[in-house]
Amino acid sequence: MLKPRENPINRSRQRALKNKQAKAKYNEIIVLATMSAGKSTLINALLGTELMPSSNTACTAKVFRIDDIDTQKNFLTLCSKRKRWVLANPNKLMDENDSGQAPVVRIKGNIAGVKNYRAKLSLFDTPGPNNSQSHSHREITKQLLNDGNYGAVIYVMSATQFGVNDDAALLAEFKQVEDSNKQKKDIIFVLNKVDQLDEEKGETIEKAIKTAKDYLTAMNFHSPTVIPVSALTALQARKALNNEKLFRRDKANLRFQLECLGKTTQDSSSNEFSEESMNAVLISSGIEELEARLDNLVRNKKQNA
Repeated sequence: MLKPRENPINRSRQRALKNKQAKAKYNEIIVLATMSAGKSTLINALLGTELMPSSNTACTAKVFRIDDIDTQKNFLTLCSKRKRWVLANPNKLMDENDSGQAPVVRIKGNIAGVKNYRAKLSLFDTPGPNNSQSHSHREITKQLLNDGNYGAVIYVMSATQFGVNDDAALLAEFKQVEDSNKQKKDIIFVLNKVDQLDEEKGETIEKAIKTAKDYLTAMNFHSPTVIPVSALTALQARKALNNEKLFRRDKANLRFQLECLGKTTQDSSSNEFSEESMNAVLISSGIEELEARLDNLVRNKKQNA
């Protein structure tokens, strides 16, 4: 384990925390997951826009730090070459990800579902540690966990494939780090992709939650908090609410979700995805339950210096 003074991620964090513009302290929350769990999609759902790189391959090679600033209208990223904040978009973030400059890609913007009170939420998106193409991904994630400066962890699991070897290995490693911490951290387990469960085959959300809790308890996580979420559906609903372009698959899934909720749609109408119907989809997606938990952590948890 690297000493704190030798850890480039820790140094980058400390510089950010000392920034005179950041008057409030940060409550740092690390987002952990193996590949294909939907971690980037979950973060995008929280951001309300398709910003973070997301695909079936391991996109994230660095740590992405997202500082929640309620007054910020657009998401900005710190350009490592030009040393100034520029408008963030997926291509720009991939350029920063691929560059050999800073070890942490900095982003700031308003995470609308979480309000900052005496502290600001700061999300850390970690590289997928089971990427066979780069062993450095696991080391980067280990460094972030070992420095112990974070206040909580969101661990993302896929409802369709949790319990695989990579997942068990990451959980065991995380548990070892957690047990060595003097100050226990809050852990939120997100059971993602619950909308892909096939109820006709008996795959209900209730059964999936019970299975996840039994699995986590067997891994020595006692009384785990498990929140079922449909991150992709939540992201699509927020894109509709923000009047962002919806692709054919987005529209098809939103129509299906509305049908499941017993709400009819008006095809080819500008009112097809109304604010009322999209808010109903958001509630059923579970994303607002996760945001309420994050909001509570920022409001009540003793904040990091």
